[in-house]
Amino acid sequence: MVDVASLTEDGFDAELTGARGKRGRLTEAQGGTMVLDNVGAMAPVLQARFLRLLETPGYKPSGETRARESDVRWIATTSDDLKQRVAQGTFRADLLFRLAVFPIEVPPLRERREDLPELAAMLVAAARARISGSEYPEVTLDDEVIETLLSYGWPGNVRELGNVLERATIVAQRLPIDAAILRGVLETNFAEKPTPAGAEFNLRRNLDVQERGLVLRAIARTRGKKREACDLLGIDARNLGYYLRKHKIREDEMKQAAES
Repeated sequence: MVDVASLTEDGFDAELTGARGKRGRLTEAQGGTMVLDNVGAMAPVLQARFLRLLETPGYKPSGETRARESDVRWIATTSDDLKQRVAQGTFRADLLFRLAVFPIEVPPLRERREDLPELAAMLVAAARARISGSEYPEVTLDDEVIETLLSYGWPGNVRELGNVLERATIVAQRLPIDAAILRGVLETNFAEKPTPAGAEFNLRRNLDVQERGLVLRAIARTRGKKREACDLLGIDARNLGYYLRKHKIREDEMKQAAES
């Protein structure tokens, strides 16, 4: 994987195609996949050079006279709206067309909370492996930790989740991460601190309001049938219980919604 934002004009060729005494990423990826992370951050001066690299069947490491065949699958990731960037003139349209042969849109983490338990366990295992220098351990997170994770808005998506869980792993040391440790880390997390002005833009507050409203609307639509409400919301019964507790939705509120 190459973080495109870190590429410089001088180091572009050495990093991707290689130079004397240095194997480029393209050589290492032969027969496999090259992931270009944060491709929207590529400097305009490098976009034309990268487009040529994509459209040329072979590549030539710096200092060599013979081109090498290229057998690489390219995957590009970005959180930017590249169509908007093209309209603004900061991203080449031909490069976008070359990259977006088969676009896949990944919803933000707050819209796929059912993925959180498995994803969190994987990220904790990866963090423990990095810290200890050993193989990935098997990790199980308890229900209270999962509920704490589900209660957070994750405006920074998977990167923020990984950052929080790595810090929690460091704090916990060799012990399992518990909810108290996780809450302590989240309380110091910069993305969660609201600003005094412009409170109407606070993501967590607005998401909570929307979540509560959606739950009650699903209860109303299904006339109080919780299983059908779960199907509408795209969650299971356990998660419905969590949202009812999180938003303090009482039985009388649900009854009133079902009868309205």
